[in-house]
Amino acid sequence: MSIEKKMKKVQDLSKYQGNEVFTIHFKANEILVNGLSANSIEPDVAIIYSTYHRKKIIAGKVFGKIISDSRENIVAIDKRKISNPTIFLNEGQEYLKFNQDTPFIDSDQILIYWEYGPYVFLCLSFYDEINSMTVNECIFSNKISGKHFFRKLIFNFLPIEQKNEILSYFLNAQTNKKTEDLSDEY
Repeated sequence: MSIEKKMKKVQDLSKYQGNEVFTIHFKANEILVNGLSANSIEPDVAIIYSTYHRKKIIAGKVFGKIISDSRENIVAIDKRKISNPTIFLNEGQEYLKFNQDTPFIDSDQILIYWEYGPYVFLCLSFYDEINSMTVNECIFSNKISGKHFFRKLIFNFLPIEQKNEILSYFLNAQTNKKTEDLSDEY
């Protein structure tokens, strides 16, 4: 079965919640996640960053602010095999599949992150030089401490330019929330 067909199968499965399959559809002005509930959700934050084979992708949205790349990207994540999750990426006409058997080089990395209310999801793929292997890990949390931990981790993975851009969006959202909270008190 082709990568495109496998990805389509995962996308179809993501329409039903609770089966460890998610899709994230990055469009220019909208990002939708499937697999968390019976309906698609629009997360508060969604980021994809990839440097696989020296091809850079950075896209997403942070509290309504669009990040760099406006091309359409679809990510499908299949966590049914806990020890070896699979990530599918569609960018334009290109379909890619990643798991721990995918050969990575030192500079290859993929970061997929989204948050919605208390829910956060982080998926990282990178080359582990110490063990000479590709690491492909997907983690889900519904705790505030998980959200803070994941945010810190993504900032450490991003290049300085994207880190500063995304950090400014988080800080603006935090400032706006504090202002709204204060206005609610009066």
